[in-house]
Amino acid sequence: MAGQFIMLPGVTAAAASGAPRISMNAPDSVAAKIATLKHVVSARTLTRDAVEGVVGRCRNTGLPLATKGTNKQYLALSEAGGKAALGLPGISGGRAALGLPVNSLTPSFTMVTTIFMSASDIALAGAGNFLGGIAPDDTYFAALLRWYGAGSSINPNMLAASTTTGQPITTANPGAGVWGIVVLDYNNDTRRISIALNQADTFASGVKATDFAPAANSYLEIGYHLGSESLREAKVGDVYTFSDSLLRTDMGKNQLKELVAALKTYYGI
Repeated sequence: MAGQFIMLPGVTAAAASGAPRISMNAPDSVAAKIATLKHVVSARTLTRDAVEGVVGRCRNTGLPLATKGTNKQYLALSEAGGKAALGLPGISGGRAALGLPVNSLTPSFTMVTTIFMSASDIALAGAGNFLGGIAPDDTYFAALLRWYGAGSSINPNMLAASTTTGQPITTANPGAGVWGIVVLDYNNDTRRISIALNQADTFASGVKATDFAPAANSYLEIGYHLGSESLREAKVGDVYTFSDSLLRTDMGKNQLKELVAALKTYYGI
């Protein structure tokens, strides 16, 4: 016998017990339309754990995120500039990071990250890490997004990106006490890496000498769990990753601009 579907206006079905709450904003809606969307990490959907530090899942795949490092319990959630933020208690916060699922790195990619920096971050003599590539043997092989403080002798007052641990492409830092949006794009066919701040029209870029070939089970992490040069006092709000270069096509470029525009509105930039 054929089944019958009945719709009752005004009636909403309840989610199963323990089901995660859906929390989607305007930037999420834009990102969800992009076919190459791979991972989404949002501070507002993470929870605090006294032992693990921070607990949560990728909002695109549902896969669990993993806290990393000997000081992983230091990972904390707070509010910065009116928005939820992931970070550490201070510049000496220690070895702690949030790992995305294994195989979260792809040969070509685009990453869009919202960051919040303090005056202490801007004045750093050394470097801190926002995004890094970690191999299965727990070695750091890609400085995907770092910043160098005003006191640095390498790239003072610069955000920097590289698919290796050296030869970074740089662009200026955002100011202290405000949110910024960093766009990082890499096309492995051309080996061109590009970085932009608060817009997606003009990029600083360069060509890497070798292909980017993450080993199986490598992963992307927010922060740096292998040393004290993690997030320092900086915070991260939302991270969107895509499994191909959005700068590769005109459609991708337009989608990227739409996402950045939505994030600028959401974060008041």
